[in-house]
Formats: sequence, structure tokens, C-alpha cells
Amino acid sequence: MSRWTPIIKDVMEDAIDNKLDEEHFPYLAGAPASTGARGITINTRKGQWHKDRSQQNMKDVLRLIVFIVGGATFSEIRCAYEVTKAKEFLKNLKQLSE
Repeated sequence: MSRWTPIIKDVMEDAIDNKLDEEHFPYLAGAPASTGARGITINTRKGQWHKDRSQQNMKDVLRLIVFIVGGATFSEIRCAYEVTKAKEFLKNLKQLSE
């Protein structure tokens, strides 16, 4: 048990729940409209015929990638584990109720 919780835990939880301020975290909602990109996704440039049949059964899972300049401390790694563990627990609990 730990008393101190790094701020990154709050940031990760808020990012998962879409509660972060878009002014401070502009790229979490997607790329800004003024980037000049053509908007073509990788899936439209590549065919889907080469995918393995087992991959079709996999669900698209949104992932949160956190990059910490200088490396992560043990407490920050523990927080990432706890945030992931809590979300997996809720997902499994929902499956039991269905």
C-alpha cells in the first residue's frame, strides 16, 4: 500500500474518461484540423485481404500510450498497472452481467 500517488495516474484516468482539458492536451481527441493532412487512413491504402482470419475476431481496443521523458519511476509504473487493472475488472464484471 502506498500513500503518495503520482499526478500521471490522474492524467491517465482522465484521458480514459475523456475528462482532460483539450487546451492542455490537444492531441488526445485527434489531430487538429489545421494539420493539412489529406485524411487518408492506412486501412484505405492497404487491402484487407491479407489479414489472418483470427484477427477478424479481435475487437478494436483503444489504447492509451504514455511517454515519460527521462523514464518512469516505480510509482508511475504501478499507477499504470492499477489504471489498467481497474478497467479490465469493470469490463469483466460487465460480461458477467450479460
